[in-house]
Amino acid sequence: MARLHLPFAMISDEALSLANALTMPTSSAPGHEHLYTRLTLVLRESTIEHVFYSAFPPNEHAQQVLN
Repeated sequence: MARLHLPFAMISDEALSLANALTMPTSSAPGHEHLYTRLTLVLRESTIEHVFYSAFPPNEHAQQVLN
């Protein structure tokens, strides 16, 4: 997070543990069997309050989340 200067936390989930636990959608691409589908989870105190799926259009999504 500090290295990328992001104002939010990022997590790594190479094993797709979260996707499997929440039955989240995944997609594939050449060289990658499972990738997270573009979505945004809004959490408060470890509870998912809202899911934006799919995060589209990408250039307007941040404003949608803030609204």
